[in-house]
Amino acid sequence: ITLLGDCKRVHQLDPVPGARLLAVLSGRSRNVRVFTWEDLKNPEATGAKLLEARGSQMITAGSLCQGKGAFWLCTASKRHVTCYQLASSKQPYKRARDFQAPGVVQWMGIFEELLCIGYPAGFSLYALAGEGPPTNLVSPEDPSLAFLSHGQTEALCAVTVSSDLYLLCFNTVGVYVNGQGRRSEQRELMWPAHPVAAGKWASRSHSSWGHTYG
Repeated sequence: ITLLGDCKRVHQLDPVPGARLLAVLSGRSRNVRVFTWEDLKNPEATGAKLLEARGSQMITAGSLCQGKGAFWLCTASKRHVTCYQLASSKQPYKRARDFQAPGVVQWMGIFEELLCIGYPAGFSLYALAGEGPPTNLVSPEDPSLAFLSHGQTEALCAVTVSSDLYLLCFNTVGVYVNGQGRRSEQRELMWPAHPVAAGKWASRSHSSWGHTYG
């Protein structure tokens, strides 16, 4: 148990073990701070505050190439996403790129060298290292997925099943698509109740869901 400096209410924690860093989203202003492992041993340490990330609604952190490459922290504020490279140094972060998501960001996760962003009725993949257009994981050219754009479909979580297979979890349904955003399996996942959150086990291609029952 440790005290995270002067952090008030903690909204989200995201550890980066390979870089020995912990990213924290906290406070009424929803500020983002980066703490080193050494900071966590000192209750007086305040970490490095990302001034430009104030008002973030969520964060995600991870590494490229399964921990063998660079370490990243991404923040989202409405549709705006900012990506930072992380390092265990006096200046633990460096702003790398910014972009606008197609909709208000509802979920983020790092898949190898890609940042996956979920927003109403869709998910997209963005290259963390370098530029280039995003890949839409819900292709508008696949008529079998058109129903996702009807109604209030919210993005909950995405899972990499294999190199060319993704499970996209929405609040209404879960669908399997390939890397081009086309349906790869006809079966769908249906929830026993309205899910309020979803997550995946880091060690397996598995998802677990939280539900509300009325």
